[in-house]
Amino acid sequence: MYLDKKFSDGARSQEAIRDVAKTLKELPEEDRIVYDFFQKEKTFSDLPTPIARSKSKPSLSDACQALIGVLLDLDSTALTLRDRRILDRTDAVLHQVVGVRA
Repeated sequence: MYLDKKFSDGARSQEAIRDVAKTLKELPEEDRIVYDFFQKEKTFSDLPTPIARSKSKPSLSDACQALIGVLLDLDSTALTLRDRRILDRTDAVLHQVVGVRA
């Protein structure tokens, strides 16, 4: 597959091979996707990422509960400037969607 340039579909082969290895580690051993990837000698970009394989999005409730859990576990004294910017952007989006600022 390497010699047939299956790993150079717009990326460096070395990076593509690492991405494939990471994806393969996350898949079940007997997954049909893995079999098809090697049997049909697909390019690395044909191998779906774990996110692309998920069939359903988490519910709004689940996403909010996960966010609340992360926020409650934060040590606000250890936040970096980048962390604070991310939280500010998240705050702005939430208030834009909900329409009310606290």
